[in-house]
Amino acid sequence: MSTIAFKKQRLRLKFQKHSAMVDEKKKRSWSTKISTHIVKMDMYKKANIIAFFIPLDNEPDIWSVIRNAWEHKKTVAIPRIEGKKLTLRKITEENDLETGPFNVRQPKPDQPIVSSTSIQVIFVPALAFDQKGYRLGHGIGYYDRLLKTIDVQKIGVCYGFQLIDELPHGRHDIKVDGIITESYNSIPGFNTT
Repeated sequence: MSTIAFKKQRLRLKFQKHSAMVDEKKKRSWSTKISTHIVKMDMYKKANIIAFFIPLDNEPDIWSVIRNAWEHKKTVAIPRIEGKKLTLRKITEENDLETGPFNVRQPKPDQPIVSSTSIQVIFVPALAFDQKGYRLGHGIGYYDRLLKTIDVQKIGVCYGFQLIDELPHGRHDIKVDGIITESYNSIPGFNTT
């Protein structure tokens, strides 16, 4: 195991442990603030085809944003694990999802594929992000492979405690263009107040 991989694995365990210790009521409150910030973003308002994630227990719950997108007739694309990559598929309701590998909620295989070139903004989860936009995922590389195929604004979504000064990163790690938490953002021209 390389030095970078070893450091990342230690950080994964740290952030998983920390997340498990955070009060669920706080997480719900922070998720509400994050979701409110997202729907106020110009890039969200202007986009018609948006890639989201279905949150895991240690990730902000952005379901209200997904529902808002449906209400505004936006196309909602969600990643589906297919082999060693993520494929974006359209969902129009929660019943379009099933439980996939790693207990991840993902679109059913018969949901329409959404081309990565048609995405106008993508919201990306992680165990942690750093100030430069590097992300710490679960170590499988699914999102790095997906993000290489998407040439639009990549917005990291996390809780404040998941944002740190610097993460170890290698040449295969893909940065996000901005990060949003309950009390912080690095998105040019966006104010969370």
